[in-house]
Amino acid sequence: MKIEEIENVFDDAERRVFKLGSDCYILIVVEGDADVCLIDKPDEEYVFIKRIGGFIFSPVEDPNGDYFKVINMDLSEAGKGFLRKGIGEKIVEIKEDLCGPVVFGNACGFSSQDGSHLIDDGLPFAEAMMKKKAKRNKLNS
Repeated sequence: MKIEEIENVFDDAERRVFKLGSDCYILIVVEGDADVCLIDKPDEEYVFIKRIGGFIFSPVEDPNGDYFKVINMDLSEAGKGFLRKGIGEKIVEIKEDLCGPVVFGNACGFSSQDGSHLIDDGLPFAEAMMKKKAKRNKLNS
């Protein structure tokens, strides 16, 4: 199942609608953190069906450049059927477009001091995103 953006539903860049499969629409809202929900139609007059999940980001100030760290990510609130569909990747792309670089937290399953940790599908997702980012950077240099 391929995720594809439906252009020009909203006038702002923080809210974007995607089509997932033949008749499934999701709304991704990135205003600080990211929320994802299932909606009935790709229109400003949509009806909320259910929450899918979201990402929590923590801003990090760094002398080499500020960035955002993923503290928590869960897209399974509406069931595991929304995992591995490209939703998380779209969240990261939107956050980077709007705010700057995104990195991931601790990969050992234990919470670090900032509260970040990766469990279950988090580690392979973070690794895949970092590989894609490295490939893009290599192609752009």
